[in-house]
Amino acid sequence: MSDHMLPFVSRSDYEKALRIMEDTVAAMREEGAPYRGILYGQFMNTREGPKVIEFNARFGDPEAMNVLSLLESDFADIITRITQGDLAPSDVRFAHNATVCKYLVPEGYPEAPVAHQPLTLGDYGDALLYYANVEERNGTLYT
Repeated sequence: MSDHMLPFVSRSDYEKALRIMEDTVAAMREEGAPYRGILYGQFMNTREGPKVIEFNARFGDPEAMNVLSLLESDFADIITRITQGDLAPSDVRFAHNATVCKYLVPEGYPEAPVAHQPLTLGDYGDALLYYANVEERNGTLYT
């Protein structure tokens, strides 16, 4: 599995997706349930433009690893401002870079992942590694 956040989305498609997010938040406000927090919209870019796959009231995974790695603003300050209702677009700054998040999953994933197998990492250069659902015993990582 992997997630790519590359600068291939057209300005028009970006604006359409943003409008979907803004309309969603506006609809919640109009229904008497104003939203404060993280709202993650997963989109698929189609020939007809962006389409919503799902909304979540949390960060998506692995997307959060891409987005947060580019965040230049103080995350704690952003969260505080969200809870206070005074977050401005200028409070959130991102680096203009591309990121890649590559999942390494055990054999058999997702139906029947093989467990308790040692992991060999090799040379990963300057990459940042994030582990999930692994175990460390005597300095060795296991699925």
